[in-house]
Amino acid sequence: MLELLILAVIVAVVVLSLRPRKPVLEEPLIVEQPGRYHITLAPRLSDARAYIENVAERFAATSTPGSDTPTLFYQVHPAQLPREQGAYLLAVALRGGVLYFQAITPQSPQLDEAAQLKQLREYSAVVLAYHQLTGSVDEEALVRLRRTVVDAASQVGFEVKMLQ
Repeated sequence: MLELLILAVIVAVVVLSLRPRKPVLEEPLIVEQPGRYHITLAPRLSDARAYIENVAERFAATSTPGSDTPTLFYQVHPAQLPREQGAYLLAVALRGGVLYFQAITPQSPQLDEAAQLKQLREYSAVVLAYHQLTGSVDEEALVRLRRTVVDAASQVGFEVKMLQ
């Protein structure tokens, strides 16, 4: 009888230790600050939110209302994580003075850069379908946005690579 009780306790401990620690989101996470930024994070990328919000806050200090930029595409890698675990793809666009971010994980970490860019472009096009470039491109805002993405990444120890 005592052996059965000990076995039940051991099984319960093993089962409880194998459960995931935090819930995994299967739906995209959307974070919005009206008039400032709109973030769409693919499932399992909620950890990217802090970096993206940092970019948005830094850029907001220098942005011009009503500015537009083409979409910029990046591969982001938190330096403290193994390359195959932490890398994600990030699209950033400024439309009407509002920053739009889309972050996704590559379908496969072994995808070449062109395939990753294609995957990110397709995802970004769906999210930005109602937020097309309407006016002329603000070249000054484009340069500031590129610089802000890189500066924010270096501050937190991330590596960013622009996909072209």
